[in-house]
Amino acid sequence: MAEVTIGGLTFQYELIGNPNNPTLVVIMGFVDQLDHSPDGICEDLEKSNYATLRFECRDCGVSTNFDEFGAPDIAEMRAAVNGGE
Repeated sequence: MAEVTIGGLTFQYELIGNPNNPTLVVIMGFVDQLDHSPDGICEDLEKSNYATLRFECRDCGVSTNFDEFGAPDIAEMRAAVNGGE
């Protein structure tokens, strides 16, 4: 797996297939590790001449974690989105 650091945050990712082919981004939820993403789907897409980019969000797996901030308040986030923020 590869890593990229942006703005001091490190994210783990994997590019499968030819990067010159159209690339699809596979988002495996927001609480799961990269190694839980579906290999079969990525392999099938590669056979169909697509590349796939899958990654871990922050606070998952070996990507940068923010334990000191605790878990996000989902209800608060939903209220902010519904309020137009």
